[in-house]
Amino acid sequence: MGKKLNKISGMNMKAKIIIWAICLYVVSGGFISCDNMDALYVDYLTEQTYSGKITDLKAYAGTGRVLLTWTNPKDQISKKIKIVYGDDKQEKIIDTLVDEVYIEGLTLGSYEFTVYTLDANGNSSIPVSITKSLFTQSHLESLDPPHCTAVLQEDGLYTLRFTGITNSMMKFGGSLEYTITDSNGYTHSDTYTAEIDPTELSSTYTSASFTDLPLKAGVSYEVKFSELVYPCNLKSIDTNNQYFFTEISLDSTLLTGTLKVVVL
Repeated sequence: MGKKLNKISGMNMKAKIIIWAICLYVVSGGFISCDNMDALYVDYLTEQTYSGKITDLKAYAGTGRVLLTWTNPKDQISKKIKIVYGDDKQEKIIDTLVDEVYIEGLTLGSYEFTVYTLDANGNSSIPVSITKSLFTQSHLESLDPPHCTAVLQEDGLYTLRFTGITNSMMKFGGSLEYTITDSNGYTHSDTYTAEIDPTELSSTYTSASFTDLPLKAGVSYEVKFSELVYPCNLKSIDTNNQYFFTEISLDSTLLTGTLKVVVL
């Protein structure tokens, strides 16, 4: 036991000699102050505990907002969450260890988000950052509306067919409504609905058909429609006309418009 104590004491003495040697290092023509060397020596010998950093940081884009999710450390030191983002380094502090946060009111196309934990005294952990491009108003304004055509059935009635309800910039959101009218007072309305998973990064819903409409050849019809869609970024389209996306917005939007259909 005595030999062990002597060995540890010897190691501590070496550490102290090294620290005091650092004191003598010349910086900018002067000597580093040695007033706090004893405290530095204590830090060297004592294990320091800091607020732990988060892991598995992810970001999900919406329209003008983002959802951040992560895994919190399991230490007993971390008490709060701080998020810093934007060119002006805005801060959002949450007084509990939440593991997801929506950041709202974003106007730029891309942001870097940095997440810290804080201890009870407000000391920060090591930062963890992620960059995310958002869906903006310009993306919404660029969405292509579906196309509409009337196809004659064998029984003499018509099928009204909407194509492009999913395309390279949007995914069908589960509902399509329309009203068709002509100048002679004919009007008809209908709705197409389907259950979809808005988080699924693919879609086979590319068209919707409405059968048995008593339309007349040579007549021009006006079709007003509204379609629920999710803005998205295209990855690829396969040979079966299935769309695959790199990202789908957290937020749906209602796409509306008026189409002209001339029955041949």
